[in-house]
Amino acid sequence: MSKKEVHKVNLEELNEDERRDRDDKKNLKLEDISSVGDVELPVRVEFSRVKKTIEEVLEFEAGDVVKLDRFDGEDVDVFVGEVLVAKGEITVMDDKFAVRITDFVPSDKRF
Repeated sequence: MSKKEVHKVNLEELNEDERRDRDDKKNLKLEDISSVGDVELPVRVEFSRVKKTIEEVLEFEAGDVVKLDRFDGEDVDVFVGEVLVAKGEITVMDDKFAVRITDFVPSDKRF
């Protein structure tokens, strides 16, 4: 087994100006990020999530009904990447399903 070098890290405490600068960067405005505005992000709407055993999945047949864990009218989850960012309601627009955003998840509660 080869030896790896380990270096001690010295962390310096931020002064008030550095903290303010860091906090200002968290509050970006749309014009501040215009250079990355055309980057595509995956958006996923999760209607429900249930767990089934392998045996139950192998027994699925056309026409079977899988009972979900959400109630009629309950909001669905809207993810950007793997992060839950909003809640919404299922609707129809131009004969296609759509989601109307009803609430945003506060950034400190996103997971």
